[in-house]
Order: sequence, then structure tokens, then C-alpha cells
Amino acid sequence: MFRRLLVLLIALTIISPLFAEGNQEDNGEGQKVYKMRFSHGLPPTHSWAKTLDQFARLVEEKSDGQIEVEVYTSGQLYKPNELYEAVRAGLVESGSLFTVYLQPNAPMIDALSPVGTVWNREIEEEIIKGFLKEEGPGWEIVKAIEAVGIKPLAWFSTGCAGNLAGYAGTGKPVNTPEEMQGKKVRGLGALNAKAIESWGGRPVYMSGSDLYTGLQRGTIDMSYVTPSHLINRKLSEATDWYAAGVPGSALQQFYPVVSVDFFNSLPAHLQDALIEAGREMTQKRLDLDYEFNPYIENEKLLQELKEMDDFKVIEQNIEQQTLWAKSCEPIHEERMKELGPEAIKVYNMVSEMEKKFGLPYYFIK
Repeated sequence: MFRRLLVLLIALTIISPLFAEGNQEDNGEGQKVYKMRFSHGLPPTHSWAKTLDQFARLVEEKSDGQIEVEVYTSGQLYKPNELYEAVRAGLVESGSLFTVYLQPNAPMIDALSPVGTVWNREIEEEIIKGFLKEEGPGWEIVKAIEAVGIKPLAWFSTGCAGNLAGYAGTGKPVNTPEEMQGKKVRGLGALNAKAIESWGGRPVYMSGSDLYTGLQRGTIDMSYVTPSHLINRKLSEATDWYAAGVPGSALQQFYPVVSVDFFNSLPAHLQDALIEAGREMTQKRLDLDYEFNPYIENEKLLQELKEMDDFKVIEQNIEQQTLWAKSCEPIHEERMKELGPEAIKVYNMVSEMEKKFGLPYYFIK
């Protein structure tokens, strides 16, 4: 045992400097320039991708050009479901990961917003601001993500709290848990799959980039989306209806992340530049006057959907949302107890927020 540990320590001592040297060059002024490839799966025209572009440019600005960011869109380097492992292993230095692709490796995420929970904008902003202040349930989740080898630099909402996210599909609309019976539904993680099965649906795993063809060809009947997805990814062309406000899936966030090894290879002032850029963009995306504010964008796009011919928008009220939330309580309790006391603590912290804002809540003892 001691010999194996010694070999591992020696290997890490050798590899760590090589990791740093492989990603840097001299800028001609005696300063090292570190190349940071940044990968994500969004098309470059998507408003969320434009936020990620701004983040990349801010990193270069904050580092005085010592970190040179190369942005790769549309899954050019790695598909969304491959990106976590690629960043963790150092195959690419950084990228943007959605909640659904982090959850299998950092299962504590299930405690933050499991399928069926009802958030509003105030709760979402409170959690994100907790990340900025390094406190609350959001910060607990960030620590859990860091523990599995990647470091979140920013926390971006998709702007889908309240009635700005739901299910879209083909055929007869699904507005209650019972109406999902027999439907093929895109699954977003193991917990989501359990809920879909409990409602009588059939979970199907599919990358976001395959949603259009999946809906068009009938591989799936419905998927959890936002108005932004429906418009920017043209999913409204492949669907007949949108049930806005159905809390049928974990609320999605996306996080610019960096490999812990790459981060540790940087001088302290460049580590600070990365953190500062991430915090600044996180706050900027929350500002209502930000050009790509996700809430305002989704409100505008929801109105566009309502005005479309041959497309139906159904909006859930709080009583209908409560039906979905209540149906998930047994699944939540089983999962949180499986994850342990820390997950129960985070889940109950969010439940306290829901109670404060008059939303359906459930405490686990």
C-alpha cells in the first residue's frame, strides 16, 4: 500500500508541471501566456453562448492577456455528455456544463432542485447570490462539484424559474402527471427518470443537440425546455404545444468550469483573474438591464410562442404545480436519505425558501 501511494505521489509531482508547461508560451515580454480552451455545446447564435463569449473575453481582460481563451461551440471538441470527464481529466482546460451533466458525478446537485420542485425568480437569485457570497445551498453545491475535480467559476441561470420552463411535445398536451402515461420523455438524470416512470412515462436519454430530430422523428414525444430552447433551437417547429410552468424536471443552470489541475497550475494572480471574471459575469447576468438577461429573454420569447399559429401554450397555476410537486415527495425523500445528511440539509434549506415565498415545500426529517 505504502509503495503504491509513493508511486502515485511521484507521478503527480512529474505530471503537474508538465500540465502547466503544455499550456503556456512566452508573449515576448517575459510573461507567460496560458492557453485555455473553452468548450460548450450551444450554437454560437444562442444568447447563452453569447454570455459565454463575454465571459471568455472578460477572462482575457482580467488576466491582462496572460490567459488566452479559445472558445469551441456546438460540441466541436466534446459533446455535452462527454465534457465533464474531458475537463476533469485535463483533456480540455475548461467548458460550460449544465446541471444535468454534472449531476451523475456530483449527485449532491439533486438536493438543490430535484424534479418536481417549484422555484420562482426570487429563490433562484437568492441561491445564485449565495454562490457569490460563499454561503447557503448554492455554495454547498459548488463545494460538492469542486470535490469531484472541476472548479465552477460562474453560475448562470437559464431564466426558467416560475412559468418560464416546462414541457413541450407533440400530439395531445400533457398538463398533469396522469397525462404523461405512455409518453416517451427525454430524461434528465436518474432522479428525473424515476419521476417520469412514476407518472407512467418512458424516460429516453438524448443529447440537447439531438432534440429537434428526436421530436421530429418520434424518438421522444416530449422534453423539458424553455422558451429560449423552443425559439433559438427551432424546437417549436417540431412540437405542437408548450405546458409552461410544469415543474417536471430539475431546474437547469449552467456553470463555466475549469479543470482543478489547470487552475492549480496557474500563478495566484491568474487564479484570482479567473475567479473575478466568473463572479462579475454571474452578477452581470442577474442584472435586469443586461442585454441577455435570461428572465426578460424568456418572457419575451414566451409571448412569441403564444402568438404563433398552430402552436398551443398552456400556463400552469400554483394549484397545478402543487400536484406535480406533491407527487414527487416520496421520490425526494428516498433520494435525499440515500445521499445522506448533507443532501437533506441542502434540500431543507431550499424548502425553507419555498415556504417563505408561498410555493409548495416539503421538509425531510
